[in-house]
Amino acid sequence: GAAAQLYMGYDTEHLVNEELTADQLAKLDEYETKELPAVEKTNSNYRPEGQSNILFNSVSLDNEVILTLIVRAAEGADVKVLMKDHESGTVLETLDAAWNGSNYVVNYSGIGADKMRVAYDFVAQIDGAETGNTRTWSVEGYVGELRSGNNQLQINVANALLAYGDAAAAYFAAQ
Repeated sequence: GAAAQLYMGYDTEHLVNEELTADQLAKLDEYETKELPAVEKTNSNYRPEGQSNILFNSVSLDNEVILTLIVRAAEGADVKVLMKDHESGTVLETLDAAWNGSNYVVNYSGIGADKMRVAYDFVAQIDGAETGNTRTWSVEGYVGELRSGNNQLQINVANALLAYGDAAAAYFAAQ
């Protein structure tokens, strides 16, 4: 919480971890993540040989992680992005893209806290045909990308995000 407050510049004079009781601090010490969460996945792009790049992405990290997928296609095309499980290739969701004046755009924020280490393939589909342009992406890979940068506040919140995701995954697995 405090990492997010600092990153977003929200009420930084009253960080959430400074108002904890002695009992809460003791529990925090007991359960606190002591090491940086490991990052083993990387994000990547793939396109079939001879095909131009038509699928691009950007990510915003604010009060949620939003993956923006941009597809270059002619106006009036039926553009979708298939979200597939990277391991099995199973289509998990079909995301409708909206024309924004020069490209088609999908903003996706549906990755649950317990799924931050799961890799997904986002595949552009135009007029019902998969193009093969694929973005393999995970929050874990995104955290690795941020760690290679120099924005320490962003790195801190990304590390906290991944630690939270690991805790959520462990909690849900125990249920």
